[in-house]
Amino acid sequence: GDVNIVSGSFENVSRINTAFGGIITGNPNGDGGNINLSAIGDVTTGFMASGFLNNPGIALTVNDFFPIDTLPGTKKAGNINIDSNNGNIASTNFVLANALEEGGNITFNAGENITLEAPGEITNSGEFGSIDLAFIGDISSIGLTTGEITFNASNTLFANDTRILNRNGGDNKGKGINLFGKLIIMEDASIISITRDEAQEAQLGVVQNSESGDVLLEATSEILLRNSYVGSGGDFGNANGGNINVNTPRLRIIKDLLFNPVVAVAWGITTFTNDNSSGDAGDININASESIEIIGEIPGSFIPNAETFNFDDSALISTTAEGGG
Repeated sequence: GDVNIVSGSFENVSRINTAFGGIITGNPNGDGGNINLSAIGDVTTGFMASGFLNNPGIALTVNDFFPIDTLPGTKKAGNINIDSNNGNIASTNFVLANALEEGGNITFNAGENITLEAPGEITNSGEFGSIDLAFIGDISSIGLTTGEITFNASNTLFANDTRILNRNGGDNKGKGINLFGKLIIMEDASIISITRDEAQEAQLGVVQNSESGDVLLEATSEILLRNSYVGSGGDFGNANGGNINVNTPRLRIIKDLLFNPVVAVAWGITTFTNDNSSGDAGDININASESIEIIGEIPGSFIPNAETFNFDDSALISTTAEGGG
């Protein structure tokens, strides 16, 4: 069933804090329930999952007293909705709406700020415990059909060391990832909307006529991407990459000298298809009414060489189709 938590007015203060616990709705024989948290004031969330992928042996730890082992597969994930009418929302752990067939929607609406932070340190192999975050993500909607992921902050939306992902496994257009705020700041964070890869060939076949979902970043003041990655991709079959749309007065993309990406293979803004797909990369549409600033780790002119160009060497806005058009 669903989980609904509503905090009413108490001396004009209304808060919800589940940072040291978890909320889980899953059914191995059916659908995961919805998770709805709503408060007038601040909302702080811990581990949240509606639906699971069928990954025997996976072990997630919400905290020292709350392990989750060998999660069953759920056909359809429920939606996760977090609302703070007048306050802030802080996500401190995994937010997962993953399922075997249909991923759920993830929606955060804050009257003030939204802060998204990873649950722990990410190793160089992109793993947290036994979870491959390059595949799962800290915040993700995965399935034959993905859900829509939306974060809407009235003021600042801050993502720190966090991976936001949807992976579309079916023959359809994936749902999008949308970020809205007055100021959007991403530091050591990534957003990627992608199709399935060759690892699921045995279960789903060798053909995928699909397209990853679009990505939208929209800020009324500024968007800052520091050591961060925004991407969409077609990863298998005839799959296409989705479009990336950026709307803001000022866009800044910065790579620090000592930054070494550990999960994303590139940084900046990228649409791509890889060598397992004959599809097309999506479009990148940037509408910056005042300025665009790109700062790489080496000052001076940037002259890419098609034979030696390394994604990690410079600030990057690119569309790439390795397998086809």
